[in-house]
Amino acid sequence: MLASVVDQAGLRRDIRDVFKNTTDALNREHPWLDKTGNPDMLAILPELKAMWPDAVFIFAKRRGLENVASRLVKFPDYPFEYHCRDWAQNMVTWREVRPQLPDGCTIEIDQQDILRQPGKVAGGLAGFLRLEGQDTRAMQGIFEENRPQQTAEGSAARIETLATIPWTPEQVDVFTRVCGPQLEAYGYSWDDRYWR
Repeated sequence: MLASVVDQAGLRRDIRDVFKNTTDALNREHPWLDKTGNPDMLAILPELKAMWPDAVFIFAKRRGLENVASRLVKFPDYPFEYHCRDWAQNMVTWREVRPQLPDGCTIEIDQQDILRQPGKVAGGLAGFLRLEGQDTRAMQGIFEENRPQQTAEGSAARIETLATIPWTPEQVDVFTRVCGPQLEAYGYSWDDRYWR
C-alpha cells in the first residue's frame, strides 16, 4: 500500500540529490573526472547529465581483438568469454546511450588514433574540453610519451589479426560470435588494417 502512494518522480529526484551532493562533497576541485569504463556506468550517463548539466563524456575505445588480448594479460583469472562479453556490452551500451545525450557533450576517441595521430587527437580533445594552447601541448606530450594502460612494452601499438592471434579455435569462435557484431557496427576490421 505504501509504495502505491509514493511520489516516484520525487523519490527519484531525492535519490539523485543524495548521490550528487555526496559526489560533489568528495570532489571539491573542479573540473573533476571519473574513469569508469563499464556498461553500468555508461547506462546511467543520461542521469549523470541531468545531475551535472555541464558534464561531458569521452568514450575511449579500442578494437575488440586488442582489448580482449590485453584483458587476458591484465586479468588472467577471468574466463575468455567474460572478456569478450564485457567488451561487446560496453560497445552496445555506448551505441544505445549516445543518442540519448545532448549534442556536443560526447566525443569518441580510439586508442590507435591516440598512438598514430597524437597531435590531432589532442587538438580535438582540447577543442571539446575548451582547453588552452599549453594544455593541448601537454596532452599531446602525454599521448606521445606515456602508455599507462600498456600491459607490456609495445603492446599498446600492436595490431592483432584474427588469423595470427594466439587463441584456440574455440576462443576464435567465441570472439567471432560475441564480438563480431560490434566490430562491424564500429567499422573495425578483422585484420591488420584495424579499420574497415
